[in-house]
Amino acid sequence: MKKVILAFSGGLDTSFCIPYLNEKGYDVVTVTVNTGGFTTNQLKEIAQKAKQLGALKHLEKVALEEKAEAVAHGSTGAGNDQVRFDLAFQALLPKVEIIAPIREEGLSRVEEVAFLEKKGFKVDATQKDYSINVGLLGTTIGGKETLSTAQCLPEGAFPNIPSPHSVNGKPIFISLGFEKGLPITFQGEKMHGVEIINQLNAAAASSGFGKDDHIGTTILGTKGRVGFEAPAMKILIKAHTELEKITLTSKQLFWKNTLGNLYGDLIHEGLYFEPLVKNFESFLNSANAFVEGEVALKLQQGLLFIESIKSPYSLMNNRLGKYGEKTGAWTGAEAKGFCKLYGLESANAFLTQQSHD
Repeated sequence: MKKVILAFSGGLDTSFCIPYLNEKGYDVVTVTVNTGGFTTNQLKEIAQKAKQLGALKHLEKVALEEKAEAVAHGSTGAGNDQVRFDLAFQALLPKVEIIAPIREEGLSRVEEVAFLEKKGFKVDATQKDYSINVGLLGTTIGGKETLSTAQCLPEGAFPNIPSPHSVNGKPIFISLGFEKGLPITFQGEKMHGVEIINQLNAAAASSGFGKDDHIGTTILGTKGRVGFEAPAMKILIKAHTELEKITLTSKQLFWKNTLGNLYGDLIHEGLYFEPLVKNFESFLNSANAFVEGEVALKLQQGLLFIESIKSPYSLMNNRLGKYGEKTGAWTGAEAKGFCKLYGLESANAFLTQQSHD
């Protein structure tokens, strides 16, 4: 029989793919890449489920020595993930056939459930109603409510974060330390980045912070909507952004944000192997060379507040003067001359145009 490597998460879509591909004459080898969203027990359960569904074997690491004729994924034809999988396979496995059963058959979740139940496989009730994808950086939630903008996702659809109204109103104080733009300490203790994310997720969940609803344009050009939980990343982005404000010049901030947005778009759209990505990464790493310091934050009933920002490279260091109060590097007369010259061209254009009205 021909062999196919299936990207397998244990969810409805990839669970459907195993017996479907078996029917099509393939031996299925499942591959699960641990991106940080799985516990050890969950990985064992995924491997067990893959075998129960009919996989020949389950691997946690991709093995090219399997010499498979094809690779497969469980993406539909309407979302972004199909593009990400296909582009990665095109770059890494250019000679291997790509199979996407749900995309090719145009199946709905209801049809997938019916197929599995007909085969004698039990489908969890939550999987019937919602597609929940868990990763290190966050969790996405899709369901019938996200197919339009007429309804909001119910609180019960979010697996980890309760409503802010149902949590204790006591504030939670957090301290984060950064070096070269990367988080290195939590509450003053040096930690690996993954552990910092886990600590932030736990703290945020107890305060009801970190869930939201996103609407955007898909890679295919349609509008898409998804609920998400990403408390750690929302906290890190906020803290990092505030630290950048006091350590970067205005021109650095402009280009960092401009190129950062383009970089994010390339990654989001599956173009990780585009050479421009590495060019952007070189700039972003260079721009963060002096983004160092400590940011104190407060979480309270679903809200996030910045308490303080400290950095040895702060440009808000009073060397040039105190904003709105006293100058230190120039006189009042010099400031007056600057104002006159700075607005000279604009004032000239305004007066010239007004004279012709």
